[in-house]
Amino acid sequence: MGYLALLLFEMEIPWAGMNKEQTIRVRSSLTLQELFNHNAKWIEYMAVVMKTPKNERPDYKRLTDIICS
Repeated sequence: MGYLALLLFEMEIPWAGMNKEQTIRVRSSLTLQELFNHNAKWIEYMAVVMKTPKNERPDYKRLTDIICS
């Protein structure tokens, strides 16, 4: 959802149209602050998402609270 928000708000995803190696290089070089244009809510949202282990269910209430506050 975070990347969809980026696409909707910024009208682009920096790695769109790149091959896998280029995508990895671009994604790893950008900070959340750069990627989300210093939008604190989306930065916090993505930080929580990225810290959630893949085998655990996200805390949807917390994520909703971040975006709706």
